[in-house]
Amino acid sequence: MTTDTPQPVPAGSILHRYYGDWRGLLVGSGTGILQLMHPAIGAGVVQHSKFFDEPYARILRSLPPIIESKIGGERAPAAAARVRDFHLDIKGVDEHGNRYHALDPEVWFWAHATFVMADMTWMDLYHHRLTRDEREEIWEAGKTWYRLYGISERPMPDTLDEFEAYWDHMCREALEATEAARWAVAAFDDPARAQPPGVPDAVWRFAGARVMEEQRLITAAMLPEVVREKLGLEFTRRDRARFARRVVLHRLTRPVVSPVAMRLLSQVSR
Repeated sequence: MTTDTPQPVPAGSILHRYYGDWRGLLVGSGTGILQLMHPAIGAGVVQHSKFFDEPYARILRSLPPIIESKIGGERAPAAAARVRDFHLDIKGVDEHGNRYHALDPEVWFWAHATFVMADMTWMDLYHHRLTRDEREEIWEAGKTWYRLYGISERPMPDTLDEFEAYWDHMCREALEATEAARWAVAAFDDPARAQPPGVPDAVWRFAGARVMEEQRLITAAMLPEVVREKLGLEFTRRDRARFARRVVLHRLTRPVVSPVAMRLLSQVSR
C-alpha cells in the first residue's frame, strides 16, 4: 500500500540505532561551517540572527525540533513543520547582490544534505567503517526525513551515487568563504568568541585554547580538501598523523549517549 503523505523515518533505522553516541558531536563544527559556506545560508545567518554575538543561539534553538523531525516518530511531521516555519521570513540579498530565501528548495536541501553527510561522516570515522549498504541506508533515511518538510524534492538526488556527485559539485562550485564561515574558522584562533553558554569564564580561559585547537583538527579532517582550500584551513601531514591517532582512540570508546544528546532528547520528548 502506498500513500502520498510523507512518513517519518521508521523506528529501528540506522539513524535511530546510532543517535546519541557522543562521537556524533565531533562533526558539529564542520557541519555548521559547510552550511555557512552556502551564500544564501551565510547571508541569512548574518542578516537574521545575532550570530556574531551569540553563535550558539541558532544551534540551540533549532536542534531539538530538527532531531525530533529525524527520529521523533509520530511527532516528526509536526516538528519538521516547525523547523520549516522558523524560516518563513528569512530572505534578503546575499554578498553578491542575489536575492535568497531560506525555503528555496536548493538552499533548504543543502542544509539538509549536510546533516545527512554528518551522519555518514561520524559513523565512518569514529564508530566503524561503513559498508556501501549502510551508506545507502543512511541516504534512504535522509530522503524520508527530507520529505517531512514539505519542500520541493526537485534538488534531491535519487540514488547515493547521485548524492555523492551532488556533494562534490556543491563543494567545488557552489560553496564559498562567506563572512559567517570566515568568522567561524577564525574562532579556532580566538576562543573568547566561541565560549559555549554555561561554561564558566575561568574554565574557558584555562581550556578554551586547547578545545578550539582540537576542534580545528577534527573539523579540518572532515572537510573535503577543496573546502579547506577555500577557507585557508590547513591540514598538514602532522595533522593527519595526529588525527589518525584520535580515530583509533575514538573507535575504542564505548558508544555512550552524550549529556548533550540526553538534553536534546528530553526536549524532543516534551
